[in-house]
Amino acid sequence: MVGQLALAGAALAAQAGDVAARGRQDPRASHLSRPRLGDYLSAAERWLARGLAAVAVVAALVLAVTRPGQRGELLAVAAACLATWALIELTVRAVVRARPAATDLQSLAFDDALRADAVRRLLGATAGLPFVVGLVSTQAGLQPAGTALVVVYALGIVALSLLGERGGARAHYRRRLWPAARA
Repeated sequence: MVGQLALAGAALAAQAGDVAARGRQDPRASHLSRPRLGDYLSAAERWLARGLAAVAVVAALVLAVTRPGQRGELLAVAAACLATWALIELTVRAVVRARPAATDLQSLAFDDALRADAVRRLLGATAGLPFVVGLVSTQAGLQPAGTALVVVYALGIVALSLLGERGGARAHYRRRLWPAARA
């Protein structure tokens, strides 16, 4: 009990120190309007990542309907894919909606770069969902469907990599959020 009170007191002291330190900081820089997902990623990257997730969920549901023997297993995989996709989307939304503020414009631009990279990686994680459904389908004896989904996964990963590494993909956030600073 005493240890827990000591930890709670230390946490409160740390928060009070943080609040006091913030009062002495320089003026903060921030965007006038809140950045949106489209400011960090191009439409093609967003649609491809979400399309791959949708393919995985729909494929699992279609296989569950057409294969009554494996219905429970495939419905569980579809639910797991849907839950994973929802968690990724909520995390992306939280990253994008956080109100960035910094002591100078360079720090704010750096924060935008980190956010763009984090959002790209998070949405790119949905590309693995067709692979998961493909493996489960293959294990359930549905080799043609499983193979097709693994091929969709491979093509999706290649397409996302090409989109993410093309000339202006990494500079998309700079064009959208920092139009005056051409780099």
